Amino acid sequence: MSPIWKEDGTFWAALNMTDVTTHKVLANRRIKSLSDLTNHINDADSLESACHIIMKSFRENDKDIPFALIYLIDNDKLKSGFQPRTARLISTTFNYKDLYNKNWDIPDNLLETPKTINLIENPDENYDIFIEIKRPTSKHLFLKCKSWPIHLVVKEDKDIKVLLKNGSQAMLFPIKTLYGGELILSTILICGINPNRELDNDYTNFLRLVVSYVSTIITNGKLREEERKQVEMLTNLNHQKLKFFQNISRELLTPLTLILSPLDEAINSCLQERTMHSHLQIVQRNTHRLLKLVNNLLQSSNIENGQLKAHYCETNIAQFTQELASNFNNIAEELGLDYIIDIPDPDKFKQALGNEVYLDHDMFETIVYNLCSNAFKNTWNGQVKVHLYIENENERNTIILEVSDTGVGISEVDLLNIFQRFHRTKSQQSRSYEGTGIGLALVKELITYHGGEISVTSKVGQGTTFKCRFQPGFKHLPKNQVYSIKNNNELNQERHLYTKKQLYLEEGLQWIQSNEFTNKRFILNPESIDDSDNVDIGETSSNMTKKHKILLVEDNTDMRNHLERLLRKEFEVYCVYNGYEAIIFLTKSIELPDLILSDVMMPNINGCELLNMLRSNITTRLIPIILLTARADENSGLEYGADDYLVKPFSSRELITRIYTNIKLSQLRNQLIFQQCKHEEIKQLLTSISSNILSGLDLKETLSEAIKDIHQILPCDRVFAISYEPSEFKNYTIITLSKDSKAISDTKLEQLEATINQLKSEDKEFKIEVSPNTYCVDICKQVSMLSAIIKVHDGSWVGIKAHRSPNSSWSDSEIELFRQISTQINLVFDYLILLEEKLINESRIKFIKATDNVKNMILANLSHELRTPLGTIIGICSSFKNESLTVQQKDFIKSYHILLM
Repeated sequence: MSPIWKEDGTFWAALNMTDVTTHKVLANRRIKSLSDLTNHINDADSLESACHIIMKSFRENDKDIPFALIYLIDNDKLKSGFQPRTARLISTTFNYKDLYNKNWDIPDNLLETPKTINLIENPDENYDIFIEIKRPTSKHLFLKCKSWPIHLVVKEDKDIKVLLKNGSQAMLFPIKTLYGGELILSTILICGINPNRELDNDYTNFLRLVVSYVSTIITNGKLREEERKQVEMLTNLNHQKLKFFQNISRELLTPLTLILSPLDEAINSCLQERTMHSHLQIVQRNTHRLLKLVNNLLQSSNIENGQLKAHYCETNIAQFTQELASNFNNIAEELGLDYIIDIPDPDKFKQALGNEVYLDHDMFETIVYNLCSNAFKNTWNGQVKVHLYIENENERNTIILEVSDTGVGISEVDLLNIFQRFHRTKSQQSRSYEGTGIGLALVKELITYHGGEISVTSKVGQGTTFKCRFQPGFKHLPKNQVYSIKNNNELNQERHLYTKKQLYLEEGLQWIQSNEFTNKRFILNPESIDDSDNVDIGETSSNMTKKHKILLVEDNTDMRNHLERLLRKEFEVYCVYNGYEAIIFLTKSIELPDLILSDVMMPNINGCELLNMLRSNITTRLIPIILLTARADENSGLEYGADDYLVKPFSSRELITRIYTNIKLSQLRNQLIFQQCKHEEIKQLLTSISSNILSGLDLKETLSEAIKDIHQILPCDRVFAISYEPSEFKNYTIITLSKDSKAISDTKLEQLEATINQLKSEDKEFKIEVSPNTYCVDICKQVSMLSAIIKVHDGSWVGIKAHRSPNSSWSDSEIELFRQISTQINLVFDYLILLEEKLINESRIKFIKATDNVKNMILANLSHELRTPLGTIIGICSSFKNESLTVQQKDFIKSYHILLM
């Protein structure tokens, strides 16, 4: 402040210069509030914690937002979208007056603040009273109400300004978050307005920025809460799954033990009964397979739960690996594979290693047997190699167990998930499609228990190599699970009911069983199925007494042998290994099977792929196919085009019934197609006869074409046509023969004259005759004859005759064929007669019209010629009107004039 003096030196005034910094203070304060919200954007781990973080930030920055409340909106999922159901007060800037019940100390000047609001019911207020408040730079409408207008915010979906009891102000903001790809109302934020500040544009924009930051914090909190719930759900689900596997595995071990022990005694007691002994061996092998699966499940679930207890003991790894790998020698020899076991001398290997090796024998057996079994399973040609050697890495020896093969290989996509539990490769080129996807995952876990690692390299079509790394010594192992040799001997005294060797090698024995089936071949029609349908229905029914032919496609040897024994009592059964073998078999066979019974999950070509190939081929598309499936998630197969399907296990009676039913349905379907083809051929024949006659082709050429078609449609020895001249009833002339018929000489036939005379007396156009046993002079033997005598428009007669062996019956459809041909020929000739009459009538009408035209022209010319002299006469007569004439002369002129008119 500075004084201002007058000229005389006296005080006149004081100068005070100030700088208004209110906008700077407001800006800094609001930036600080927004920065504080920004710093907490990622702190929330749930929706509720996000609301508390926001309120805490507002409490620390309460100048522009003196108070705040947040209501959470609970929504119901409807077909039309989300509908808000309730609003819950979740957090405020006020302190608790009752922390246990979460009751806040809300000031009396605020509106009524219920903890829960039912949004489905109508509110108690109408919210229709608005008061306008004017400030120097702003003008707003504020709602006057008793309670917070949550219903109105939900309904209008926009900001609402309200007046409080003491005249202060607040704003309500709806906040939406993304849920399932759709923005839904999740919270409503209530912000108090500083009573000392005008609600201008800057203040409003600040509040909108606050709402934007609050929306981000709430969204992040909700996403993290959903992620946490998802993780908890998956963890709980995985825990329940593992618990289920453990429980079900233990529950299965008891009945398996009670099955296997008596089963061994039963097998040993019936060695002389070959059939019973064979059946019991099938039961034993599949029970062992089930036991192996149960053991793997139990071991895998124990690993997941951390309950697997290892017993590491000093082991001569070279000798132990040699013993385990040698068990596959017989399998390799039977499969025709080169099996290389490259393992150094145990003493030299131990000396080169310079340290002892500690292994859990049970785990190591599982590792070796699993890797070797997979190698043989996926290798058709070449070799399988087991290699044990020492590799020095970072001046530290590492034991490498390498199992390689020249098999089908693994794709790059499958390599990424090859060690995941329950993952199965998509390759179908292995020897068996059976498996659970546990084996390699279990191998990796067991190697990890030994402090080792496993890696895999593979190329499709070239082979696969698994490399396992083990560390020597025992410092990397849990001390309480390492045992001395003495203790290990005590541990090994425990005997298992069945060793891993038995369980794994029995699976390999399934692959070496030859895929034997009889050398009988079906008679395959070289034409399509449609052509083979031309077989007479009578012949088809006569073949029903023969055994139907079944092609069985199954990769599991025990199941294939069981089904073959079951079905061969009722059917003639042919067995193949997989879909590829089925295609080759059908290609080389001579006769198609009556039905194909196929498994779904098979190597090379599975059941669905086989089904698609057969349905797309005209030769095999009508063969009925029944699919067998053992997978619970397998589709029925009907959508792929199968005629029927069965889910394993199934009863023998049901299977046989299904087979008979589908064969009968197939025969009915073939008969229907046969009839449809016959009808189409007959339709084309009748159309051809009409077209030929109408196009001007003479009767002999028309019947020549018709006879060829009739002989293709009608199964008979020969077909021929004969003409009968009106003056030669005692002789007939053959005008056309079918291709396979022999020439027939003119033959006198008294019966012919009688038939024609009968037709004349009855005034009929044709007659169909069936002679099941009549003598044929031309071939000098009895025949069964079907004939049609047809009257032609010129008075002559034609006949169509077909011969079969004597006493052969003619079906109604065959007789109807001759009737339709006769009717068609009559109709065409009647049409020609009508057409000829029509042409004659049209010519006559044209002639009459032409005559009338000529007559009219003559009359016109004659009238023209008469008009000139008549006009002259009329003119002369008219000139006599003024002349003095006698009465007689006047009468003459008048009469003449009338005559001319």
